Amino acid sequence: MTADLRTSETPPNPILGLPDHAHAGCHYTAPGKRINVVVGWTDPEGSRPYLGSLLLGYYTESGELIYAGRAGNGMRATELRRVHERLQPLAIDTMPLDRPPPRDSRFGSPLQLSRVHWVRPELVAEVTFLPWTDDGLLRQVVYQGLREDKLAQDVRRCRNSALQCPVSLGCG
Repeated sequence: MTADLRTSETPPNPILGLPDHAHAGCHYTAPGKRINVVVGWTDPEGSRPYLGSLLLGYYTESGELIYAGRAGNGMRATELRRVHERLQPLAIDTMPLDRPPPRDSRFGSPLQLSRVHWVRPELVAEVTFLPWTDDGLLRQVVYQGLREDKLAQDVRRCRNSALQCPVSLGCG
């Protein structure tokens, strides 16, 4: 059972029935979805063309860019090509993250940094996912599309344990 956090002074958020200020700076798209900053991509494997997966992140309130996980599912060949073309001019030599991503995880294959191509954090991708892992990573991420209407520097991971945001809204 969730506590009712509404107050008489603040109009409720139409999605949660919570005060709007409870999620200031967080971007919700729909239950089970969230937006992330694209920070890089991995090389493709097997017969997959263009790229393996997108590397995703979010900004903290203090402005740090933190690794959130990878999205490789959900892209057809035409979308892989389109995204790859968008990423090429953003490619950089240095990692844009403030902390390196974990090289191993209970979920998915280990991230091989030698197969990573970093980008300036300018693109925003919408994804669906299961709850965040205990390690703070997105789990079973599926790419939904690039969001041209969102600014990368505005993407945050909300932290409000009473709301269980990762499951209901994907804000985590």
